[in-house]
Amino acid sequence: LVWTHLQRQYRRDLFSKSPLRRVAALGYLRARPTVNTAQILREYIAWEPRAVLRQRGAHMLKRIEATL
Repeated sequence: LVWTHLQRQYRRDLFSKSPLRRVAALGYLRARPTVNTAQILREYIAWEPRAVLRQRGAHMLKRIEATL
């Protein structure tokens, strides 16, 4: 139950208006290399308006895919 709540919260923060929340959400997801995380990152990369954060997300996605 707690895990599900945390996943939802960080997914919301990943698409937050606040860049700081998005950075924090990326940091949280970096430590959780799952198929679900990879799917969320793909959506995030397509959505992210800031190039720096989009590149960070893409780098994380490559690392997660290599791990899986």
